Amino acid sequence: MNDICKKQNLPGNIDKLAAQRHLYTLAKRVSLSIFVACIILPIVLAVFKFLFPNVEWYAKVVVLVSFVATIAKIVLGDVKRYRQNLAARIQQQLDCELFNLPWNDALCGNQPLPEEIFKYKEGIPRDKLLNWYESEIESLPHEYAVLVCMRTNVVYDQGIRRYYQRLCTGLAIVAAILVFCSGLIADVTLWSLFLYGIIPLMPVVSWYVDVKSQYRMNMTALDKLQSLINAGLEKASAKEVISIQSLMTIQNFMYIHRNSSYVIPDVIYNKKRDESEMATAYSVHQICEKLL
Repeated sequence: MNDICKKQNLPGNIDKLAAQRHLYTLAKRVSLSIFVACIILPIVLAVFKFLFPNVEWYAKVVVLVSFVATIAKIVLGDVKRYRQNLAARIQQQLDCELFNLPWNDALCGNQPLPEEIFKYKEGIPRDKLLNWYESEIESLPHEYAVLVCMRTNVVYDQGIRRYYQRLCTGLAIVAAILVFCSGLIADVTLWSLFLYGIIPLMPVVSWYVDVKSQYRMNMTALDKLQSLINAGLEKASAKEVISIQSLMTIQNFMYIHRNSSYVIPDVIYNKKRDESEMATAYSVHQICEKLL
């Protein structure tokens, strides 16, 4: 009753999916660089201070690294945003194609050019891009199937972000304890604490505040999306008509979220992929049974 599953595996759409995945990977590498500068380097310096407490040039390195980490966070942030924006627009273009929804120029700007998709479409194994949406949705009316697909994207993202936030909180606490304690080694004075504890702690705190604030913003957006989708699924369960306008509203919110959300490292996605996909397949089966 709909052609979403058939269309998702067309070569042109696989190219779009590959390009947006590649761009997100590039954005994640930039995010990883920020993580290394703000978290890993302060941890390394703290461990070095524990091992070699009397090195004379350590103070200069601490100040330099803290300064470089702060500047790198700002500069690399702009690079990440460019790649993420293009990836989000390509994903929006793909979804509009699959879901038969119009492109929103006012919100998304110009559609990605074929040359941009060609530039970034390589580098992702094609076998990992096929059949993203479960084949069970083929038996649903088009609008109902679109809602199920949208729910799949939202729930998948929610689970990954909750896991990643817990991991980030643990890493930030470990980094903060190590860095702060390094300031108490050997010369326990206010100046020592400031120079060896507070200054190197600044990029750690800055990084975690950004991650935490973006997490709250992202989860608020995902909760809103889930609420809109659930309302649509309730109407679908009652065999009511789902308007294109309501689907467009959800899809536009989805674009805003993708364009502004904190990118999750691929290693986290890969670790949780099998578990998330099994949960997704189960939930899609349950929902489709209710809607048929």
